[in-house]
Formats: sequence, structure tokens, C-alpha cells
Amino acid sequence: RGPRNDVPLMRQMLLGRGFAATQIVMLADGVAGARSPTRGNILAELERLRGAVRPGDRVFVYFAGHGSRQPADARTAQGRQES
Repeated sequence: RGPRNDVPLMRQMLLGRGFAATQIVMLADGVAGARSPTRGNILAELERLRGAVRPGDRVFVYFAGHGSRQPADARTAQGRQES
């Protein structure tokens, strides 16, 4: 339950420090307004950031979790599948 509570609190902190809601992306289970934190979504968001940031920009990545599951071999089609 901890990470589920941490994500909205972190969002509120960022909003309070001047970040726009459009600058905040949440990938979380069970959090209103958040996308699912699948491997595919995480990698897609990191790729989007890579193309969006410019010299002088600051990026803040926050991870709240207690573990993960990963495919046995991400180089295979079966290993890349998301359920």
C-alpha cells in the first residue's frame, strides 16, 4: 500500500513546487490518472523523455516499489510480451 500512497503525494509536492500537471507522468497501479507501470510503458516514457529534453532541462524520475517481475529473456518476442 505504501507506493500507492507515495505516488499522489509526490505529485502534490511537485505541483506545489511549480511543476505543471502536464509535466508530470505517473505510471502506477491503483492510482487515479496513472497509466499501468508495465515494462513497455516505462520504456516508452523513457524514450519519450529522451526525445523531449534539451540542454539545461531537468528530469526527475521517482520510483516507489517493492519489487518487480521481468521476462526471462527480453530479447525474445515472448519475453517482451506484456500481460
